[in-house]
Amino acid sequence: MLTYKVLIIILTGACWMKKLMVFVLLFVLMTGVFFSSGFIAESKCECVVNGPEKVYQNEKITLTFFFNCVNADGFQGSLKYDKSLLVLENFTQDISDNWTIESAETASGANFILYGKKNDVLFGKRRALTAVFNVKANAGSAVKVALENMKTTEGDNSYPVASVEYTATVLSLPTPDVVGLSLLSVTGHKLTPEFSSSQYSYNITVSYLIDKLQISAKATSNNATINIEDVSLVENAVTPVKITVTENNVPVVYTIYAFREPNRDRPLSSNIMVMELQLSDGYVEPEFSDDISFYTVTLQNNINEFYVKPTLADPNAYYTVDGDGEMKVGENIVKITVTPEDLSVQRVFTLTVTRLDEKVEVTPSQDEPDSGVFQPWLYVVVILASVIVIILFVVMLSIGTSRKKNKK
Repeated sequence: MLTYKVLIIILTGACWMKKLMVFVLLFVLMTGVFFSSGFIAESKCECVVNGPEKVYQNEKITLTFFFNCVNADGFQGSLKYDKSLLVLENFTQDISDNWTIESAETASGANFILYGKKNDVLFGKRRALTAVFNVKANAGSAVKVALENMKTTEGDNSYPVASVEYTATVLSLPTPDVVGLSLLSVTGHKLTPEFSSSQYSYNITVSYLIDKLQISAKATSNNATINIEDVSLVENAVTPVKITVTENNVPVVYTIYAFREPNRDRPLSSNIMVMELQLSDGYVEPEFSDDISFYTVTLQNNINEFYVKPTLADPNAYYTVDGDGEMKVGENIVKITVTPEDLSVQRVFTLTVTRLDEKVEVTPSQDEPDSGVFQPWLYVVVILASVIVIILFVVMLSIGTSRKKNKK
């Protein structure tokens, strides 16, 4: 009957008891809101572009854009290029059939909107967009294609995405007397665009089960030699495979850019280990270790920009960097957030970057203590302990009240 007596005390007891229980209820509710919001990942993305290393006059080039995102359900931005140098032949999305792209031409390229259907949220690294161009530029011209003014959305929220660009210098086509290929094919797959002896770059998509291409090639001259690069294809990435035909010590290179699809059936990885931090300037103190989350970096006054790039142990994990770029004099906070492929947890590395107000030579300190690693589970322990103490207090108070009544 103890539970019944406790309820009677709560409902009919003194005013301070009611206030205490209201406080406990609000405390628990606020704690639940705090922790539930802590597990909602922000929609952040980074974009990278893959394209041919060499570009020749009058050939087709294919650019592939990869998005590395958390909880993104839409994108918008601008595809910009010089229309006097390049002609856009095709601009498509490659995420899935549940995604749609809409684009409209502008004077400097095209604006686009990309959105998903049926709750198909984009997370992790995915091949997202493909743009195919015809090269009209003369030899020696520099061509550039950029994705700019990009934003990603998650529901009603939107987040900026850094611009990316592809640049290349147009090369002259080999002279007619230079040897080339009369045949180039890949067993079981079709090259894009179709083979032509004057087309030197191609694209192909293969299953994750295929780690190497079976290539057949034939030169236009019987005296030429052909070397086919033996390259293993990287999953969920574009791997260039070069075919070099040589005669009279003059090499001509054809390249197949092979995208190996990811294995969607395998278990997702939870690996968020960081191997190293690559800094544009300076060095971290203490020396980098994956076990340490807080670092300091000191920059000379003449260094006004700072960038950092982590090397991840798992290529399917991804990261975002906040606070890099232009550095003010004094302290600047740069945060690197690493998320595993399965989105199970996030790890944050914090760099306090100090730009000096005068030129002072800086040497690393060996005495600075480790700042430690944040342990969020301590919050859970403290909250549970607080709730247990409050419950015990209420129970003991009810027992005391009951005994007083019995004595009377």
